[in-house]
Amino acid sequence: METRNKFDHNFKALVPRLIGAAGALTRLLPNVGGCSAGTRRLYLGVVRSMALYGAPVWSPALSARNAALLLRAQQALAVRVIRGYRTISQYVACALARSLPWDLEAEILAAVYRRRAQALSRGRSPGPSAVGRWKRAARHVAYAKWRERLLKGLDQTSATRQRTLEALVPVLEAWSDRRHGVLSFHLAQVLSRHGCFGRRVPKTGQSGGAEVGKWTLALDLKKARKKKKKKTTKTIYVLLSNGTHI
Repeated sequence: METRNKFDHNFKALVPRLIGAAGALTRLLPNVGGCSAGTRRLYLGVVRSMALYGAPVWSPALSARNAALLLRAQQALAVRVIRGYRTISQYVACALARSLPWDLEAEILAAVYRRRAQALSRGRSPGPSAVGRWKRAARHVAYAKWRERLLKGLDQTSATRQRTLEALVPVLEAWSDRRHGVLSFHLAQVLSRHGCFGRRVPKTGQSGGAEVGKWTLALDLKKARKKKKKKTTKTIYVLLSNGTHI
């Protein structure tokens, strides 16, 4: 209990710094134009490093309240990474931004730290390959927890954006690991089903109207050979009900 209270005190000092840094950076990241996708992810990584400092120590005692405070700062930057709007839910914003929730990132760091400490206590010095295996195993567990969390969060997400999560969950890890492609402003609105992409808006300006045709997100893995080297090309398609590719 004393340890938990101690970390509560630390988070009270940390969270305002994270929110302040996130707020300062979001002003540099307009939805249209502005920095490139790589720069946006770099800014997200800067605040992430601040948030996860000392994670192996405080992660086991992280309370639900403190985890929610961490994710609040993460959501603010994730929305800017995908060029979205504040109305996008935390679940959709982090999933589209390929940003694993920071409390789960902390669990990965803590798991690797524990295994490394155990190896050192036995007189063995783990090499990079061993540490890499531990990290991949912990990451796989974290993504399983994230998928479960997203499925539970469907009830807390608007009906127009539930389809986004339903499409992303099966390919969540592949979507996060992709090394190509960026979300433009307009594509982000399609994937987050913002405004008229979720529902048709009559010319009178009133909300409502018929729903836009159903769409799904598909991950097409194509294998190709180039210069006698086997490569895997991953292409993300957004399929509208009429079969149009964006």
